[in-house]
Amino acid sequence: MAVLPDTPEIERLREQCEAVKIPTESRLLIVVSSHSTAVFAGAVLARCALRSGHQVHVTFKEPFLRPEEIDNTMASHEDYMPIFVGITGVWTNGTPEDVSNAVFVGGLLPDEHTVTIGSSDILVPAASVFAEKHFTLEQPDLVTITAGITDLSGTRPSGVEAAILELAADADIVRAQKEFLLYGANFLPVRDCLQFSIRPYLHGVTGDKESCDELLEEADLPLSLRLTPLTQLGADEKQRVMSSLIPRIDVKTLPAVAGPNFEFLTESETSPMRWASNIQVLAATAWSRGRPGIALGVWMGDRARLLNLLMDDHMRHCTAVASAVQDAFHTLNETPPYADGPVASMPLPVPDAGVLPEVGRILLSEPLTDTQYLILRNGNSTCVCWHAASFEHLETTMVALWDRGLSPRSTSLSSLVLESSSDWAAVVEVLKDIPGDEAT
Repeated sequence: MAVLPDTPEIERLREQCEAVKIPTESRLLIVVSSHSTAVFAGAVLARCALRSGHQVHVTFKEPFLRPEEIDNTMASHEDYMPIFVGITGVWTNGTPEDVSNAVFVGGLLPDEHTVTIGSSDILVPAASVFAEKHFTLEQPDLVTITAGITDLSGTRPSGVEAAILELAADADIVRAQKEFLLYGANFLPVRDCLQFSIRPYLHGVTGDKESCDELLEEADLPLSLRLTPLTQLGADEKQRVMSSLIPRIDVKTLPAVAGPNFEFLTESETSPMRWASNIQVLAATAWSRGRPGIALGVWMGDRARLLNLLMDDHMRHCTAVASAVQDAFHTLNETPPYADGPVASMPLPVPDAGVLPEVGRILLSEPLTDTQYLILRNGNSTCVCWHAASFEHLETTMVALWDRGLSPRSTSLSSLVLESSSDWAAVVEVLKDIPGDEAT
């Protein structure tokens, strides 16, 4: 029995899957993009393939691969059938030797002999249809599928994603409702939820314990409730917390504080997996810090060791980011960043380079850095951040850096890191040559 709904778009994906033949108990190499959405898709494929008796090896690559990287990946696992998930081939110099036996799910390969299923716009649905066709897809897999397609921007879902969300709601897997969107709203004490929020960053609140205590005093929240998660407060108490928070933060931040959310009814009420807002924050941290393997294990169903590892990593990340942002603001107030055309650059001598992408994202939202690009460097790494979060600009920037012999690692759709701070001057020259409207 089919798990997925019968819609025209899903039927088209099923037809595309007909071109692929996978023998019983095959060895499968699942090559997953580090992009957070691709990790959800990879988790669906890996779990369903294992359930069907296949041998599975998962490896992670950048969202964009050059011919030699595709050749090397396939050559190192020549006894495996390669399935590339969320990966686009970039043919700027040559083509791969032979990709005729490879499948690209939710990606793109400019090669007429290669099977491509879906596109990056419907990556998780494409992977789900592929799993339904060739492996064993079961109703519990809808949790991972739905987590990978939820959109908290307020945009009404449409097409295949709307159909899947409706199916999951009918199966009592997910429920849409308005709620706080801050990480930990259902399991952290109220003050910790505010103090450690970095997505969104609450200017004047995040990282400031005293400010959080003052906020809760103004909200007249009894001491007995300050260890209670936000979602467990009464409606009047929630409103008082919001009323105290609003004057302290930028009004543009409000839609990221509370609004449409998705509750996963099969998860524990005090688990971060209970709410889509938590899941998306953890997914973003995993990409930023280069932890896709841990995230994939959690999305595949590990709610013990790996989930705790990801949660602990995120909380350490929040603490380090909040501290680094305060240091950065202090530096900017004393010394403006070095500016060269559309690029601003500044040193940020923090010991943990993993915080640089988050710090850059936060600084770009402030009027102190009014440039298209911001480069942060800490002595060991160089981080490039920009405004426009898009596959197109990430590809443009990575290809431009490759062409200069540099080796960037993507950390989000609007940031990347190079493992050397000595490259920053060369990076500035590369960024200046990218068309001005690309990064805005």
